[in-house]
Amino acid sequence: EGYSGYTIPALLKNDLTPNNVKTFKPNIVLLMIGTNDLSVGEDMPEIRLAGIVDTILNADPKLLLFVTQITPGQSDKVSYNQKVKTYTDAIPGIVSQSAAAGKHIRLMDMNTPFLSNANYSTALLANGVHPNDTGYKLMGQTWYAALSPLFH
Repeated sequence: EGYSGYTIPALLKNDLTPNNVKTFKPNIVLLMIGTNDLSVGEDMPEIRLAGIVDTILNADPKLLLFVTQITPGQSDKVSYNQKVKTYTDAIPGIVSQSAAAGKHIRLMDMNTPFLSNANYSTALLANGVHPNDTGYKLMGQTWYAALSPLFH
């Protein structure tokens, strides 16, 4: 499921995540969140990310959570991309801390696949920060590469 325009606090405030985990009982959750937080100027979304990670894992400790680093913005969005870097650099520590506590959690990097394309700004992004169809295809391929070994 996806929630267009949602920030981390909005998702938590509406209890969508824990309620849906309990209702639908997914085995795997792919969490990529924070783009909208950074776009609207929210400070330190990594702290709220740690909260939503705990909320998901506490709703069902058996599920496997993939926390995905977000994609960059267009190359001319320098201050936004500095925030993206700070945020994505904090995510491995959040994942490691939860993993060390025995939680089923893994890190996924969606930032590097985008940056690997020299023309990512125009080739993969629609509105400066969100992917276009080609960007979403790359995201799907990246997730598939990480998930497919789990299904064999």
